Amino acid sequence: MKGTADKQLYSILAIGILLIIISHWIPGENIINILPNGVAGVSILFVLSGYVVTKLLLEKRLAADAAHSHKLKIIKNFYLQLSLRILPIYYITLFLLLIFYSTPDVSRSAYFYFFSFTSNFYFYKIGTWAGIFSHLWILAAAVQFFLIWPWIILFTAKKYLWHVILGFVISGVIFQIALATTKLGNLLPFACFDSFALGALLAWTLVQKMEYKKIFTGVSVCALVALPLIVVKQLNPTLVYLPMRALLSIVVLWVIFYISYEQNNIVSFILNNKFLAFTGKTGYGLFLYHNFLPPFTWNFLQGINRHFPGITSYTGYLIFFENFIILILLSFLSWIIIEQPFLRLHKIIIAGKHGANAIGTTELR
Repeated sequence: MKGTADKQLYSILAIGILLIIISHWIPGENIINILPNGVAGVSILFVLSGYVVTKLLLEKRLAADAAHSHKLKIIKNFYLQLSLRILPIYYITLFLLLIFYSTPDVSRSAYFYFFSFTSNFYFYKIGTWAGIFSHLWILAAAVQFFLIWPWIILFTAKKYLWHVILGFVISGVIFQIALATTKLGNLLPFACFDSFALGALLAWTLVQKMEYKKIFTGVSVCALVALPLIVVKQLNPTLVYLPMRALLSIVVLWVIFYISYEQNNIVSFILNNKFLAFTGKTGYGLFLYHNFLPPFTWNFLQGINRHFPGITSYTGYLIFFENFIILILLSFLSWIIIEQPFLRLHKIIIAGKHGANAIGTTELR
């Protein structure tokens, strides 16, 4: 992600994470949650992840084919950077929670699922959420997708690749509908394939330089059909066979498609916002820490706020704001002290092994 495109994709990521935070921090009966904020945020993360990762892999595949280089090198470097990007703060956080936090909602044995990125299977197995750990299913589903996706993108015959990607979209929708009446069934990885694969389809059209207008018209029509269905689903949650995440993913796809080709528009103007771009850049920390922070800060902040008369009726909103400031600072420090050094380590390893222009180098920021 470079230049203006970097900033806009980071901003989209920030919006997705902020929607997830809103859905977790603000009570469901609040008017702001009349919108499907949590599902929309997850859809943004999944579609954007599928787009960014697939675009990188397709570009590296083209470069490897041109240089007659082995594609296993790309996979090795992809997994290396994925590990250095995700694992350090994730495992540090889990170890700290294991030592300093206990709750009847989560047994010690549940940490096996958290450490192995299989929390979505755990929640499905127990049929309920696990308090502050509940958001980890999103990361688990993404990691499970990333484990298989490079093999599909790099080794599927080119003429069949878009058929395979489309097959993942269709299978994801089918699984969502099939598991609609199964509690937390939509957390399973195969029920998330459609969102990731929609982003992948966009990446394929860009890298293959497909005809823009025809494809954009088709995506626009799908988004226009999806919007009223989203409204109907939100007003009638009992319509379980309307896959909300799939519908929202289509709208997210349209937004990313639009900004990928059209830079001079109101959407691009909003997405060029520096705060949004900064928030997206430190977004992994924001996402990871946001559910863990309130249990450690709530009583402390409540105690401080008691010393300020006249704000008692606004305590909940004030603590939300204070926690958000702390979360921003914590994520920034995490980015500077832990995440960036590990990303630099990947570049050092690659440069040492293959030289600065190695075919296998990828950037997952």
